Amino acid sequence: MSKRSSILKENMDANNSNSSTSDAWSDLTTPSMEWIFRVLCSALFLLGIFGNGAVCFVIAVKQRLRTTTNLLVLNLAAADFIFVALYTLTQFSSLENNYSWEMGSAVCKLTYTVLPTCLSSAVGSLLCIALFRYKAVSNPFHMRVGLSYKTTAVLVIAIWLVSLLTTLPVLLVAKITDYRDKIFCHEAWPIDKPYKEMYWVFVFLIQYAVPLVVIVSLSTATVIKVKQSRARVLPSASKTDTDSRPNVLNASIRQRRRQESNMSKVLICLVILYAMSMLPQHVVFFWLTYGDLSKQKYTLYIFTIASIFPIVNSVLNPLIYGSLHKELKTVFKNCLKCP
Repeated sequence: MSKRSSILKENMDANNSNSSTSDAWSDLTTPSMEWIFRVLCSALFLLGIFGNGAVCFVIAVKQRLRTTTNLLVLNLAAADFIFVALYTLTQFSSLENNYSWEMGSAVCKLTYTVLPTCLSSAVGSLLCIALFRYKAVSNPFHMRVGLSYKTTAVLVIAIWLVSLLTTLPVLLVAKITDYRDKIFCHEAWPIDKPYKEMYWVFVFLIQYAVPLVVIVSLSTATVIKVKQSRARVLPSASKTDTDSRPNVLNASIRQRRRQESNMSKVLICLVILYAMSMLPQHVVFFWLTYGDLSKQKYTLYIFTIASIFPIVNSVLNPLIYGSLHKELKTVFKNCLKCP
């Protein structure tokens, strides 16, 4: 997913290529617009922190929820929690300083490193969930569900390490620069070199295009496997048959199918939300790099709106868990009933 860790970089690029954007700045920083952004950032922050924090807490404290898939959901919620916290706080600080970066070089580099790492970890978790679902449906008689805690922990660590490696180039070029009366946190790529375009196209492929293709392919294969397995369910025992093993196996398979069907709905919703939320920033990047976006009248508005979609994705993910994940939904209801 080719995401900019901060939309301020794109604002600076637009300013450098189009001097008329000074009027757009004045429109974007009117008191009414500032209050709209304040309310929006505050609402997204509270919803994202509470929702993702609740998912992390419930899975961490409930022993029966610690399956491989749910631990990957925990990792996804943790990545969203960090993303919401850091993204909204840095953007809110920028807003309060008239869209000028006043948090220093260290926080700038931290932001450019942590935010894309969280996004990569989130899509890595979705990939693993899709893969494990396919394996579970392909082996319905395999009674050992998921991996061990130790193996899952190693997998999660590997996801974060790979995600971190993909952000190292941005860490090296992230810097703060004074421009006119503002300070920008942006990427200072070498001039007259295609490194920036090459890197972000690469990130677009490994964080957005390729993962979506793989997840859709795995989900399609899972549906096909489910349909094929329906014809292979063991026949029910006759009334005179005292051996209950076929019935036990059938019940186990049906329960497994219900769980997989439930998780399929969760995964489909997460992937659709992910694809729709990340698409605007990809469009902005390619439009800016290979088109005439910087010459448009409402360039800064387009940048700002596009920057909101990723955080909306992280905020809405817990709502999907809570409404479609039956086990988490049950636990949440029980917790709300507690005195």
